[in-house]
Amino acid sequence: MKIYTKEPITIEEQISKLKNRGLIINDIEFAENFLFYNNYFRLRGYTFPFQDDNKHFIKPVTFEEITNIYYFDNELRQLVFSTIQLIEISFRTQLAYHYSNEYGKDFYLNSFFFKNTTDFISVIESIITEQKRSQEKFAREHKESYSSFFMPI
Repeated sequence: MKIYTKEPITIEEQISKLKNRGLIINDIEFAENFLFYNNYFRLRGYTFPFQDDNKHFIKPVTFEEITNIYYFDNELRQLVFSTIQLIEISFRTQLAYHYSNEYGKDFYLNSFFFKNTTDFISVIESIITEQKRSQEKFAREHKESYSSFFMPI
């Protein structure tokens, strides 16, 4: 494995490097602005499918086409994550509902539900850390209203 020895280069040098590799840049100001706020190496990940092993573009492609792919990927990621968040919340709600009704509000404090003691202790430590750290309204309200440290599931 080799040592990383590349030195930082200016945005103008980044643009020059991309142009020398064959990327078509029609709007220099747009490219400068994009690179200033989004990072050269982040952009580079989107250029790989259009380049050969020497990093030269194998067909005509514009900076705008690359950034369109970047923006599409960003929007797709946001849609996927927002959907995953809804699924996660629903799953956790169902888990908490069924287990708490079957085993009680504090079932997660029972080591019976864990394969080994190490995992159980790790989860309890994590819960303690999160409850101390949390500034969410429901957590503050619980701390102020009840003597038990652990919140019901």
